[in-house]
Amino acid sequence: MSGTLEFVIPLCREDLLKQRDSCSYVVLDAPSESELTSKIDDCRTAFSENGPSAILECFNIFYGLIKSYNEVIPSVRDTYWDVAVNAVADAYRHLAEDEDLASLEPLKKHEERNVLKMLVYALVQLVEEAVNTSYLQPPSATQAPPTKGHKGKKKGGAIRGEVEGGGLDWGGEFGHVVQILYQLLQLDLQQLWDPPSVTVMEDFTNLVANACYKLCEVPALAKDKALRTDLFLVLGTVGKRYNQPLSVALKMLQLLQSFEHLVTPLAQGTEVLVNSCSAGCIIVEMVNELGSKDPRDLSLDTSGTKNFAAFLVEMAQCVPNAVLPVVTSLLPHMQGESHFMRNGVLGVFGELVVQLLSGSELSDQQRNTREQLLDNLQNHIHDVNAFVRSKALQIWTQLCQAKAIPLARQMPVLELGIGRLLDKSSNVRKSALQLLTEYLAGNPFSSKLSEQEFKERLVIEEGRLKSALPSEPITGGGEAQAIGGLEQTGAIKSDCLHDGNDQTRMEEVAKQMAVIQYLRHALSFTQSMSQCIPVAAKLLGSKVTSDIFESLCFISVAVQFWIKGASECLRHALGLIWSREQQIRDALVSTYCRVYLTPTQGQDETTELTNNLLSLVDGATCSELASLEKLLGSLPQSTLPPSVEKQLWDLFKRTTHQSRAQNARNALLILSMVSDRTSVHSHLEALVQRGLDTRGSPDLTLAKHTCTILRKFLSTKKKKGSASEGAEKPVRLAPDHPLFHQLVTLMVVHASNPHTLQWCPFAEQAVSTMYCLAEHPDKICASLLKALAARVLGTRQSSGGDEEVDMGAPLAASSQDPSQKVESSAPPPVNPLFLSRLLHVVGHVAEQQMIHLEVSISTELKRRSMVEEEEEEGKR
Repeated sequence: MSGTLEFVIPLCREDLLKQRDSCSYVVLDAPSESELTSKIDDCRTAFSENGPSAILECFNIFYGLIKSYNEVIPSVRDTYWDVAVNAVADAYRHLAEDEDLASLEPLKKHEERNVLKMLVYALVQLVEEAVNTSYLQPPSATQAPPTKGHKGKKKGGAIRGEVEGGGLDWGGEFGHVVQILYQLLQLDLQQLWDPPSVTVMEDFTNLVANACYKLCEVPALAKDKALRTDLFLVLGTVGKRYNQPLSVALKMLQLLQSFEHLVTPLAQGTEVLVNSCSAGCIIVEMVNELGSKDPRDLSLDTSGTKNFAAFLVEMAQCVPNAVLPVVTSLLPHMQGESHFMRNGVLGVFGELVVQLLSGSELSDQQRNTREQLLDNLQNHIHDVNAFVRSKALQIWTQLCQAKAIPLARQMPVLELGIGRLLDKSSNVRKSALQLLTEYLAGNPFSSKLSEQEFKERLVIEEGRLKSALPSEPITGGGEAQAIGGLEQTGAIKSDCLHDGNDQTRMEEVAKQMAVIQYLRHALSFTQSMSQCIPVAAKLLGSKVTSDIFESLCFISVAVQFWIKGASECLRHALGLIWSREQQIRDALVSTYCRVYLTPTQGQDETTELTNNLLSLVDGATCSELASLEKLLGSLPQSTLPPSVEKQLWDLFKRTTHQSRAQNARNALLILSMVSDRTSVHSHLEALVQRGLDTRGSPDLTLAKHTCTILRKFLSTKKKKGSASEGAEKPVRLAPDHPLFHQLVTLMVVHASNPHTLQWCPFAEQAVSTMYCLAEHPDKICASLLKALAARVLGTRQSSGGDEEVDMGAPLAASSQDPSQKVESSAPPPVNPLFLSRLLHVVGHVAEQQMIHLEVSISTELKRRSMVEEEEEEGKR
């Protein structure tokens, strides 16, 4: 190459084949694919002897390699790659040794400049070809793509690629090249140009930056932390040291628009630009450029706009200090057509408030900026697009979690969130419920938000305030001014007091006003949350799964904070246990476990869980009890500790005056849901004595529940899947067992008592229990019916006593000689209520007798036949 020619970095490589002018370098004799192999040794020898300046004579060889890169065999390409990388490294060392590049002779500067540009151009072109061949093009039959996961030389380096059959570790090679380019840019290279300015060497710095942009196009390389850091060190140097922030910003945005995988790497790279290169000017240019984009263009390119929006949010997370000064450039997009961009800008606002504008020590300018950002966030809760409304609510939820919502905005935002509970979009409803849940969980008032307690305390505190104010008339409305100041600033003025110098009294009144203000805010907050409960209850019946999930979550938190109506709402939600969706059933079980079956720290676990279970059945309807039983049956085995069941049995058996009868009934209901057969067998005597107690005023409701648990756990269980469809040997008790005596006594004695409203339900359960457990239930029921008939038909409308009934007495009474005539003018009148009870029992006995014959007797005969067959087969 002639010493007077200038190597001009071309826009495309074909320009090097054309003569621009007499002073421009032109490639004249680029070797073909077949000639490149033979020139390897000559090229290597030239660089070994002449150093980096050998590129002046060997550039045409590298140009031929670049032109026919894909046709050259990998081993030859790798050899030329090593030569080029080593030559650029030697050039860096050579230039670094010259402490003062400005003192070089003009011809020497010209030569050094050409050598540098030619070497870097050749290396950058090889980088692009290697990326295209190894990463971006589909593998050919003779070449495999890089293998992921191959470990390179650098610790924590990039994902390394290796060509099958041995080859270069491209991840490590690219990292080495980027480091060399970064070291080159740290030199005072502008001294090699004439005049020495960073502006005239823009084509060179762009060339270096292009290599970084090309490497960013590869997802595996862009996600590697070490390589990504080196890439952005180069780009930061180009933008800051060589004064090209706009060029770097525009190119990064172009990449971002085309490649979705670059959202996170570029956002993380901005942290390197700001912290390591002090190149915040690039961030400013990027934000300004995004802010100046036409909203109509953004609405058309949805893919690129999504990338821009996500990038803005992540960049605000990484470098909020660099974004805050230019955030106003993004405000025009809040009125744009693209909801993706509106979401992105709102996300930026939220991140800036959380990270920079949430402290108490803010300047007036910072407070004004925060209010402007929060105004936008608040306004877009009512955005025309559902995705934006949902995003705005999500950002407010994040602000609530970070305790970054100013006190003056908490109630207005809460009211807006409540208003979105009935939004037509399920995403918005979901976000609104999440916001309200977070509001409630992080409320600054109390762990128990009782509306009634706040009202009572407010009345008391307002009375104290009035007593603290002067009792004699105050001119100028001093008292009204003092109380009115509570709602505005909470301050009290000195004219509200008798003596303006009474500082102590002034402070007491100011404190009292602060207490009242706190109570008013707490009461308002509690009332607002109470308004949400009916809406959440309505959403529990929604067809959208997310509505149910979030409503359960909100209601569970509301129960823990004692919000009015929350417990009843959660009880009504028990019906969800019958849902066809497994996810809904699991969510309900999880909610109940979290609210009722998770002990609080510092309390007795067994007592707390027992009381929670008792509260679930207290006042529950039949449908709610059935749902609760299924829910408790769905719990994991280790959810309830054995001590809870033991305490429930103790509570049932306790007969002291301190134990309420309702607790015993509730305990028995819970035991019927959680106990097993063995436990019931072991407590059979207690069930008969306590549950069927005939002394005093018997509890027929408790007796009914006792019959239910006895029949449930002691009755015969069919064997599932047995070939003979037989059954286990039935559990039958003798007819003279105390259980049946107690049942008959309770039924007969109270049959003629009009005040026992639970008699029919108890009688129905008692008859069913007899047929399930008695050895000869028909004989017992026959005696029962005769005794009842004698009791009912032989009594007058006045209720009978509570005396014990002899099982044989009804039979003797009914077997009197019918020829005996009663010396009375007319039979005693029969109470219709008592007669209806008798007929109810007669009908139920008939039904149970039919079932007994068709099911129990038939099953027993089959079982005995099966046993006899097995014995005969055994004898054979």
